[in-house]
Amino acid sequence: MRKIGISITPQQLIDMSDLIVVGEIKKKNYEDKHIQVFISVESVLQGKITEKEIVLNRDLNMIHDYTFDFPEKGTKIMVLLKKKYPNVGLSLTYANSICELKENKVTLYKGMDFRSKNKGHEVFWSPRDYEATYQAFYDNAVKGNISTDKAIQIALDYATKETNWKWKFASIELVDNDWIVWVRAVDHFEAMKIMINLRTGKIGAIQQTE
Repeated sequence: MRKIGISITPQQLIDMSDLIVVGEIKKKNYEDKHIQVFISVESVLQGKITEKEIVLNRDLNMIHDYTFDFPEKGTKIMVLLKKKYPNVGLSLTYANSICELKENKVTLYKGMDFRSKNKGHEVFWSPRDYEATYQAFYDNAVKGNISTDKAIQIALDYATKETNWKWKFASIELVDNDWIVWVRAVDHFEAMKIMINLRTGKIGAIQQTE
């Protein structure tokens, strides 16, 4: 396991990040001199982004303190990101910025130790320290959030109550901090778009179309 000669605490890495998102790795292009990773955005835990997919790029001919590598395609991750210069775009905040998510458990991907000396005393942070802090951050960020299943049910119940028709689920997506749920009437040529707040479950804007 590599050790980096600079001490950045887990909470400092979180605070340094402009964005912290949960998503899924959709594609990885590893070439001789360049790496490109495509990540879908499922939810935003810190910061704000409207894109549904982010692309991270890195040239391999540059000198870096840490390895730029990601889990396999299809892996659900939480990733800490910085907004760099306009011509660079998003990048990892630093080392220990990628976590795998399995059943809401945060596991650091290829984690590294941080070691340095402060006034003659060695400062040490292990991957487990980062995992513990990141887990607490993740749990707090998603605590009380309305799940996809719950949002769909809220939308179906609302549509049924308003029309006395039978409705079925069509699609759902997360935009900022709102679920956007489309439902369709079973026996009518009607569709309804319902906005539901991610945190509170309250219904916002509604659009009904034929």
